[in-house]
Amino acid sequence: MHASCTKGHLLTVRAVAALLGVFTATVTGSALAERSPDVRVSNAIRVEPAEVQAFIARSERALASLPAVRENEPRHTCVPA
Repeated sequence: MHASCTKGHLLTVRAVAALLGVFTATVTGSALAERSPDVRVSNAIRVEPAEVQAFIARSERALASLPAVRENEPRHTCVPA
């Protein structure tokens, strides 16, 4: 997380999207938005940096638990008709 994201600073949806490398709509419609106790200032949504870090950690653990896919292995299996 960037050094300017210290305790007491809230992140905008645009800043969270930039950190995650996704569109702002992805942030507002994501599990982060659903699970995070965001702060609303007027119509603006703000998120605690710790919540973004926790979301990243949860996502990394979920990805690590998926079975590895070998490079030459098909990504899906189809049954011929």
